[in-house]
Amino acid sequence: MVDARYKDTQVDVRDIKEHLFKLIGSTPTPIFEKDDDDAKMGEKDSLRKLPPDSKAKPKPKVQQQPESAEQKSSKKASKAGKEKGIDEILNKKAEEIALENVIKVMTVYHSSTSRVYKKMSVFSTDQEFKSREEMMEWVQNTARDLIKNVDPDGNCGFRSVAVGLELDENFWGFIRSELVHEMDAHQKIWRQIFDMVVPGEYNRLRRNIDHQGMGYATGDHWMEMPHTGLLIANRFYVIVHLLSIGGNQTFFHLLLGPNQVRSPHQVVSLVHVYTNHFIHVKLEGDYPMPLPNNLWSMNRSDVAADWEVMYRSRINRYRELMNPNPDRSIQYVG
Repeated sequence: MVDARYKDTQVDVRDIKEHLFKLIGSTPTPIFEKDDDDAKMGEKDSLRKLPPDSKAKPKPKVQQQPESAEQKSSKKASKAGKEKGIDEILNKKAEEIALENVIKVMTVYHSSTSRVYKKMSVFSTDQEFKSREEMMEWVQNTARDLIKNVDPDGNCGFRSVAVGLELDENFWGFIRSELVHEMDAHQKIWRQIFDMVVPGEYNRLRRNIDHQGMGYATGDHWMEMPHTGLLIANRFYVIVHLLSIGGNQTFFHLLLGPNQVRSPHQVVSLVHVYTNHFIHVKLEGDYPMPLPNNLWSMNRSDVAADWEVMYRSRINRYRELMNPNPDRSIQYVG
């Protein structure tokens, strides 16, 4: 009885599909899973072999008018305008977030009994302000020219380092290559430092930095801090600052002292924004200097300890004014 119902159903299905074929000139694609039942297999085969109906009229094809050169140009201009507008909005937003980060992490405010605000920050001034709004406006106008946003293509950290070294941001590939060379040239030192934190960290970090591909860099090749900060300071003989809402830190050369590095000392300051993007900010004046990175303090040479001696007053001023309690083991990527 079940077999009889199955056969009757299949005949009904076939009649329906033949009717559709006569109406529209085609039949719906059969939706069956692979089955070993010969009857069902035969049904699928019979659907595929339905003869064409000589009375069925072919569906007329809709002819699309080709776009004129003016229409194509207008569309292209519209698309470019939208993309430019989006880029400008994103860049402006990134700059605003960067300003907020710089203000929060490197600027200290205090008010006297007369409610007059005075700024003690990376920007040298003796100017006093009657309100926080007035002060914020001054900081933003002053800081805007010192902040350099870069292309957020997954290489932003390395682009920002290039900017800090007074190179074009498109030298990001050179920065990556030099850092890989630093790891290879002093492999014993870096393996000891990085693998002490996490076994296999040296190899993983080297793969992270070693990227020269075209286009967007995937997340496994984004700059990772704080470890990369140590490499930057050593390879390029610079002071590196990492500024983030999660805490700030400074990286000096691990082996050489301040008197063994060209003076005046060059500074590369990276600001971490969006939780996944780095930009560069140029710090000026006798600014309070963030505390040294923990890994640097644990592994520096005896002669490198003189960095803290040379910049002790600025480090202490940072400690007193900011009273930071960051977890400097936090990783920042971008």
